[in-house]
Amino acid sequence: MTIKRILYTLLFLTLVSCTHVHNEIRNLMGKHVRIPIDEMICWNSGTSSVVKQGDAIKEYTYVVYLDSAICSSCNIKEFGLWNDLIDKMPNAQFVFIVAPHHKEDVTYIPLYLEKSGIESRVYIDDKYKFAEANPFFPESYIYHTVLLDKNNRIILVGSPLRNPKLEKLAMSIVNDDSVKVATQMPCP
Repeated sequence: MTIKRILYTLLFLTLVSCTHVHNEIRNLMGKHVRIPIDEMICWNSGTSSVVKQGDAIKEYTYVVYLDSAICSSCNIKEFGLWNDLIDKMPNAQFVFIVAPHHKEDVTYIPLYLEKSGIESRVYIDDKYKFAEANPFFPESYIYHTVLLDKNNRIILVGSPLRNPKLEKLAMSIVNDDSVKVATQMPCP
């Protein structure tokens, strides 16, 4: 195969992949997300207890969902990276949900959370209620971080942790009430 042919193939694959990502995002936009935290275990700085709904509701909610399809311990280790973003977005609440691969993993998750340095509550979904309540989420983890409006409708898809364009867009939405809906998503 010639170099030119390889380059054309790579360009084609990149365009097709980006188009697929945009289609998945378009399908998620505006969907209502149910967050059944009252059916999950709440971890907060080493304390586990069942927490009921009732916290002060903020204008926006960032949902970060780790399901059993990916290495939870690997991704939980990165939860501490969210602390800076949480501080930059006082108008948003953050909901971190971890669905363990195996039920027995529930005992290890608090250890990983403690090591991560996360300064927020994390909900352990040992009954897989989030996935049950929101079957429209694609399997790929890249679609499992979403920003919701006050009605729990998706207005932005993707993690801003390693995407400066997405972080800037999320900050403009959350910190400026005149921006209500994101219409474009930078391709990862």
